[in-house]
Amino acid sequence: IVGFVRRTTDSEVFLAGWNDGTGAWSSPSPTRMDWDDPGITTPETTTSPRVAMAGSRAYLVWEELRGSARNIYLRRSTDGGSSWVAGERRVDSGQDTDSFSVGLAAFGSDVYVVWENMGADRSRRIYVASSSDVATSFGALVVWVDYRSGSGRSGDVYSRGLLLP
Repeated sequence: IVGFVRRTTDSEVFLAGWNDGTGAWSSPSPTRMDWDDPGITTPETTTSPRVAMAGSRAYLVWEELRGSARNIYLRRSTDGGSSWVAGERRVDSGQDTDSFSVGLAAFGSDVYVVWENMGADRSRRIYVASSSDVATSFGALVVWVDYRSGSGRSGDVYSRGLLLP
């Protein structure tokens, strides 16, 4: 089981592991999980870390404000969180507006990330990114509700598939 320690300085995400044998949490990892891009010279606000385990694979997603938009990032581990694949992947690629309310699930080699995005026109859409290759590549489905029918209480639900870079 992997847990999180959220520090107040710059809202950094660190990892701690639960040891079933000792019944105690490990010390927070010395590696910052949310800031390893050498092109970034200052940390930004990081929130909402989520973790999912599938066998010995661990996945971490979080929301991070870089520049003017909040985006969704993912890291993965193949050894239960002892080490992490170098680099992070931006899951909401191609969206230049705020993404938030992130969720994560994993089963076998399948990984699912869900988030809400606020468009430039203030419309809100739900995205689901799915991977069947242990988070190496993702495809996405956008879901939205259209209230043009005029009822105001219930709308028509639509979806469209997307391929994420």
